[in-house]
Amino acid sequence: MFLEFIVLFILLCFLSFIPTKKNRDINIVFSSVGLLLFLFAAFRDGDYIDSRGVQLSDYDVYISYFNHYQDALVEPTFKWISQIIHSFDGGYIFLFCIYAFLGLYCKFLAISKLSTLVLSSVLVYVSRFFMLHEMTQIRIGVASGLVLLSYIYIYEKNIKKFLFFVLIATMFHVSALLVIPFYYFNCHSINKRLYGFLIPLSYVFYFTGIKVISLLKLLPINFIQAKIDTYLELQEIGDSVASDINVFNWVHIVQCIIAYLLLNKVGEIAKYNSYAYLLIKIYIYALAFYVFFATFPVLAGRGKELFLIVEIIVIPWLTYLFKPRMIAKSIVVAYAIIIMGIVVFYDKIIPI
Repeated sequence: MFLEFIVLFILLCFLSFIPTKKNRDINIVFSSVGLLLFLFAAFRDGDYIDSRGVQLSDYDVYISYFNHYQDALVEPTFKWISQIIHSFDGGYIFLFCIYAFLGLYCKFLAISKLSTLVLSSVLVYVSRFFMLHEMTQIRIGVASGLVLLSYIYIYEKNIKKFLFFVLIATMFHVSALLVIPFYYFNCHSINKRLYGFLIPLSYVFYFTGIKVISLLKLLPINFIQAKIDTYLELQEIGDSVASDINVFNWVHIVQCIIAYLLLNKVGEIAKYNSYAYLLIKIYIYALAFYVFFATFPVLAGRGKELFLIVEIIVIPWLTYLFKPRMIAKSIVVAYAIIIMGIVVFYDKIIPI
């Protein structure tokens, strides 16, 4: 599967140079790529998922959850889906098929509605989020797709539809609740000084050494408290997933640089895409959130990954910042290739 996936990625790199006007040919490519990705995610072999050397792989964990869904500490939709599959004597493969379909459908629908550079958005998605979500963290994969769709209703200021999508997303992964404050973002303007100050401010807070988890412990929600207690136990035993975080990793720094480039030219980008002000705000917020909550690595990582799903829309906007356009598109492709390399050779989500 690895070879087939890389071939598809290389093909997308070339296809992203196609003129961006949405036409029949691009729609065919768009749908075909979605179908291929579904087949990769739904019928993958668990051996392709890295165990990080510390715990069972996500693939094995989900099979265990599926087999013991009644006792699993997991969101209700996972239990409901598992129960339905068990009632038909179905195997765990149906679980992965359903989650793959939901995650891909939501994200591809969001791309079609939010992006003016569709194939570039698919390229950025495949370079990281497909492997991170649909191939690994399948619950947050569906949740992040629903969250991305909910942003449409922030722009339209339709609070009922926004809350509906967030509620459904929360039933797939509780972290989706974190996006509720975004509804109050102004979608038609931005205070560049304020948002330009957020990331430096988060680093200042980081250096104070204040542990934000002490504040989170005050939340009177049993499910969240149980999650926090679990993560604290993992931190105490030195689990790398719960303890390791580097707010100066070069990918994060590059993302911060990109955020400032986009912020500086947000008015120009808005001429091409009306969601520019909203999504750039969320992108900056994601990067600041990661540093601000660095003393609680699981929350920092989960929050950033949830918010950073907008990257599949905003990274292609670099195309609007540089001329000639072919050079600008090359920058987007180069970013995707580098991220793909990190996912494959460093994170080893899909080992060679």
